[in-house]
Amino acid sequence: MMLHVVADTVLRTVGRPLPSTMDIVSYWWLVLIAFMGLAGAERADAHLRAPVLFERVIPAHRRHWSIVAVVLAVGVTSVIAFLTLLDALEAAEIREVTGAVRTVVWPLRFVVPLGLTFYALQLLLRGVDVLRPRWAPDVPTRTGELV
Repeated sequence: MMLHVVADTVLRTVGRPLPSTMDIVSYWWLVLIAFMGLAGAERADAHLRAPVLFERVIPAHRRHWSIVAVVLAVGVTSVIAFLTLLDALEAAEIREVTGAVRTVVWPLRFVVPLGLTFYALQLLLRGVDVLRPRWAPDVPTRTGELV
């Protein structure tokens, strides 16, 4: 994406900008980077957390609230994935394009539900980690830590 924007900027100074750069960056690059990175960020535990409420829960109940949070996150993510799949199917049906140059964008509409589905599956794996009994000795978690 960076190379695309830099190339467009350099070529723009000589009067030959790349056609449809804004559309390609907005509808192709950003969608690919953002939605295909969700599951990887979850796997690496790299998402931002705001544990303000979680820290106030007594330690004995934290596991239960973690399960509730995972169930809610998987549910909401799955609903959004389904709704964006419906949108993608509609975009494919009409062969959606954008911009003056008529940049094709309908195939990228499927990246959103796909990325959200991978994210939901990764959340389910996190839920398995939460449900794993704490008494099981020497069982590595997804991050390699021993429980």
